[in-house]
Formats: sequence, C-alpha cells, structure tokens
Amino acid sequence: MRFSFCKGCGKCCTGPYISPREAKRLGLKGVVKVPQDERGKCIFFGRDMCTLDEGDVPLACRIYPLMPTKSWWVVRVSCPNWNRIDERMVLEIMREFERGKEDWNEKI
Repeated sequence: MRFSFCKGCGKCCTGPYISPREAKRLGLKGVVKVPQDERGKCIFFGRDMCTLDEGDVPLACRIYPLMPTKSWWVVRVSCPNWNRIDERMVLEIMREFERGKEDWNEKI
C-alpha cells in the first residue's frame, strides 16, 4: 500500500521485521528482519520504491508510518510526511493491519 503522501524517499525502508510466514514467501528462511543493502536500505528497495509485488510486501511496510503496540498505535516520525496522514488513511491502515495481523501476532 503506497499512500499519496509517499514521495519514495526510502526513509522507511531500512529492513522491516517480518513474520516467519512472510520470510518464507520472500525466500528468506530463518530471517526475522529483511537484510539491508550497502546503503542501509531494505534489499527490496529500488531507486525510489519497493520492488516487491504488492501481495508480497510485508505487513510492517504496508501499514507504515503507523505501528501498533500492545496498547495503542504510534506514528513513526521518520516519515517526512507523517503529519499528512488523515483519518481516512488511518482507517485504511488499520483495515490493512486487520487483514494481515495473523502474521504480525507471531512476532508480538
């Protein structure tokens, strides 16, 4: 999921934590965090965007810049446009989380 405010800076793409199921789907057996390249970026980050097919993008990436904790949601301010998130986007992110939380719960 890429939001209209995303400018492809890649500050979010630093190697997300992933579930065992996501790791298997990406061919990264035994990995809990996507490896970084020499730039310090996720190995799937291209010139200005993720190179994975939409169905393969890890949940942590799909819901960025929001991140759930055990009690509430937090906004990752490393996203330069974090303050442009509106209520519609938050609801969309939360729906995306609900669709993929089975994988996420394996890590909590």
